[in-house]
Amino acid sequence: SIQVLFYWSETDPEVVTKLAEPVQNLHAEKHPDVFIKFDYQRMLPWYSRMMKQEDIFVIVALSDDIAIGYILMMHHTVNEVENPFQVPDYNAVLIDQMCIIPEYQRQGNGSKLMDFALDFCKKKEVQRVQLKVWSDNDSAKKFYRKRGFCCKQELHEISL
Repeated sequence: SIQVLFYWSETDPEVVTKLAEPVQNLHAEKHPDVFIKFDYQRMLPWYSRMMKQEDIFVIVALSDDIAIGYILMMHHTVNEVENPFQVPDYNAVLIDQMCIIPEYQRQGNGSKLMDFALDFCKKKEVQRVQLKVWSDNDSAKKFYRKRGFCCKQELHEISL
């Protein structure tokens, strides 16, 4: 089980990139028209860039000093000059990515990681935490509902 969780400033982009492999390959398998298979060399520069940004939070889960999962979150604040359509000082975090490597799944590690991330957001005075999930990913939807997330918006698509 998870022993230590730590914040992005201590996180190595190489570690997070490697942890992304299972979820990237799952997306590529289920949605090959959208996602490519995991490619470390192609993806490392993206994680390196993202993790340098002030509004990106990455939390890595460790078990016995082994990195077993991560959450990548994007903090989004809006003021009325940038976006006159939303309430002033809108403040949300989008969970862009979450992954626990397969051998550590279904042991409560994802729940512990999510709880830690939500607590982190509360301490940052974030008003909302949002995420997107594919409509065919029933296990993820069940996990998120169990954690208190509910569907607020749907994205509809047509292939042309």
